[in-house]
Amino acid sequence: MSSTAERLAFVCPRFATGATVGGAETLLKNQAQRAAAAGRRVTFLTTCASNHFTWHNERQPGRSSWGGM
Repeated sequence: MSSTAERLAFVCPRFATGATVGGAETLLKNQAQRAAAAGRRVTFLTTCASNHFTWHNERQPGRSSWGGM
């Protein structure tokens, strides 16, 4: 049995797609990208909000692929 996880899930309030976000979002996105590049199956779970003051859902819910994830 391998001790390396083949599938990983990252959970973060927002996903950094170029807009200014905090350090936690950027760090998790970078870690998820590295895991995907290393051959892991990566799922990134997030909200549809882009504003951390209102948390209003501004994006459409659903699935999308980004950077191998």
